[in-house]
Amino acid sequence: MRFYTKADLPSPCAVRDLWQEIREDARPIVVYGTGNGADKLSAYLAEQGREIADFFASDGFCRGQSFHGRRVLSFGEIREKYDDFIILVAFGSTRREVLDTVYALDEEYTLRVPELPLAEKTLFDAAFYAAHYADIIAAYDLLADAISQSIFVSLILYRLSGRLSYLKNAVYTEDEGELLGLSSAKIAVDVGAYRGDTLTKWRAEAPSLSRVYAIEPDAKNFAKLLKVSEDMPFEVRPIHAAAYDVDGEATFMQSGNRNATLQKTDETASFQHKATPVQTVRIATVVGEDTPDLIKFDTEGAEAASLRGSASLISRAVPNLLVSAYHKSQDIFSLLLLLAEEYPSLYRYYLRRIECIPGWEINLLAVKQ
Repeated sequence: MRFYTKADLPSPCAVRDLWQEIREDARPIVVYGTGNGADKLSAYLAEQGREIADFFASDGFCRGQSFHGRRVLSFGEIREKYDDFIILVAFGSTRREVLDTVYALDEEYTLRVPELPLAEKTLFDAAFYAAHYADIIAAYDLLADAISQSIFVSLILYRLSGRLSYLKNAVYTEDEGELLGLSSAKIAVDVGAYRGDTLTKWRAEAPSLSRVYAIEPDAKNFAKLLKVSEDMPFEVRPIHAAAYDVDGEATFMQSGNRNATLQKTDETASFQHKATPVQTVRIATVVGEDTPDLIKFDTEGAEAASLRGSASLISRAVPNLLVSAYHKSQDIFSLLLLLAEEYPSLYRYYLRRIECIPGWEINLLAVKQ
């Protein structure tokens, strides 16, 4: 791991980004992947005045299918068709074989992995960086160790450039459980419990857990969460609702997978959500007088609202917090600034991240002093 510091951040007056590079490079653009990510990428490229020459898929997924009116090619066909090209990756993955394939392509070709926001349309481009430079510096200064600071700078440089070298450098998880106090946590709240994946992780790493409040708004995910909850050695209290800053009701974009969200979605995408009403709850209301040791927030873009709905609970119990900080372009710095302003002197702040593409799975850890 190379350690980047604040000095490695570019001046806001002279910063360049991936989109400028693409506008100035006349080579054909080929997109690795299809689906919602490729839909989004197509729209952003159109705004830059660039078109996609072709889409391609891994050999095992190339079955003669069409996407955006084009037959999806194999990479062998791409090499035969074009002498030179730019590869843009339009999917996310944590799978080792997929990562290795992308890394190998990056070694031989011009490859970029654009960071497209999951919960809104605002790109982390040069203009965004310049506009939020003061907040970015302020967030950097709040981080408690050199690892967190290096991950932070690596991710900023990656978002501006789309280069895998920065993204591969932004990986570290070895001490996450220790920082969060998993071995001694007795009561926890799993906000955005999905299908019980965090419950399964905690079962292995948190032997002292006695009770978990598991909040999940998506109906299909919640049904699977209920089944997983039955096998846990600790009490699970499932709540079919969306964590928010008010107790009430909202429109939820249901999907049955990780794309389910309270955020407005792009109706032109090939992946369609189903709008459905959902109960919203403040975590402080759900927990009542209980005193959790740990709260995990992964609410697909509603993290700030979920944190606001937990304010009285956090002030009272001071639990360790694990907050997903990648659904919106500003989350990597704005959520940290929100916590530091709301709870001065209560927490130390760390960034940790597993290996994946693109720059997802960013965990902001607030560890009580």
